[in-house]
Amino acid sequence: MARNKGTFQFAANFEVKAAEALDPRIVVATKSELINKETWPSDGDTLYLYEGLLVSVADEGKIYMLTNVADALSADYSAWKEIGAAETIDIIDNLESDRTDAALSAAQGKSLKAAIDAIAIPEYNVVKLETATEGYSASYQFQKNGEGVGAIIDIPKDLVVSSGSIKEVIETDLPYEGAVIGDLYIELLLANTNSDAICIPVNKLVDKYRGSDYIDIDNAIVSLKYNSLLSQIKTDIEIQTIVEDINTLEQELSTLSGSVSTNTNNISQLTLDLGNKADKTSVQNIESQIISINEINTSQAESISNLTDAVNAIKVVDVDQTVSNGIGLTLSEEGLVGINAELRTSDILLSEPVGTSETNTTLQAALVGLNNKITSAISGGLTSITSGNGLVVSKVLNNSQNISLKIKDGSNIAVDSDGIYLAWIEL
Repeated sequence: MARNKGTFQFAANFEVKAAEALDPRIVVATKSELINKETWPSDGDTLYLYEGLLVSVADEGKIYMLTNVADALSADYSAWKEIGAAETIDIIDNLESDRTDAALSAAQGKSLKAAIDAIAIPEYNVVKLETATEGYSASYQFQKNGEGVGAIIDIPKDLVVSSGSIKEVIETDLPYEGAVIGDLYIELLLANTNSDAICIPVNKLVDKYRGSDYIDIDNAIVSLKYNSLLSQIKTDIEIQTIVEDINTLEQELSTLSGSVSTNTNNISQLTLDLGNKADKTSVQNIESQIISINEINTSQAESISNLTDAVNAIKVVDVDQTVSNGIGLTLSEEGLVGINAELRTSDILLSEPVGTSETNTTLQAALVGLNNKITSAISGGLTSITSGNGLVVSKVLNNSQNISLKIKDGSNIAVDSDGIYLAWIEL
């Protein structure tokens, strides 16, 4: 902001003969007057103040600058910035004082500089030794003024992959523990080392799924064991047991009906015999037999009635034939309940996880997830290798991959058609 020029020009100064400031705005008695409207000249809400006004607070001995005219009367004094009072700092002429509120003399500063300049700073270097420690590619040592100090720093040889291939296990537990004949594994050979090759089982890189009582997995094909599932459903809702009980009761009813028919024929024959016999004793015997037969028939008729009631009570009168999750019930005129199962994979809910930790999901969703994982992971063998640190996978064709090395720019390793070699750089 440009300086506001004055209206009147004076080629002279003022000699104030009064015990007060020429501009009464620059001195107040207490800090509270800074935010009191009555302190300042004004017209209505207009205060005749300006940003940058310096005001001395007499009782504090401090100076405050107005930084925001709009908030000049704010109770938190946010528009007033404390400038502070001038301080006197002592000068000391020695290097032994522990004061924190005094300044050092120029003479002592000069002496201190001369002492610092006289200090000989050692020359420190990190030097590569001509002969590296056995088993390491290079050795370095920290030196002070040309003399070695501290421990020697050994740089180990780089371990890089020289080749890689996909192989099949032909012997149990070889070339790694837990190997199963027929399993695939990745064999990586390392350069600059005499250690054995690194073997990575392929089945550790993909999910492995197993079948169950109702799910069958054969050559990555997932299918439903329908007959086993249907048998278990019948067992769970006990339909087969009810049918067998009804058949047993109907057989007993048929047997009793046959017995009643036989007894009826016997009564007819005895009645005929009664008409042909004149012997009283024989007649009484026949009558006794008829009474006995009638009693048996009455008992059997009651049993038949009870069995009929039992059969009618057991026979199913009505069932809910609404199809749910692919399974519905049917009812014959004889009161027999049947199962109508048209199961779809989307209708079957799994209570046990299949290839995932989730439960209560549909078989369709589980099969889709299995298919996606199996398709992406296995197709007659390993279909892809993901590039990692130090390796690049390219030219994937017919389950065959080209694995090569990534050489970092500026490194001392190089690769050409003859193999890997080290380009040593003298530090």
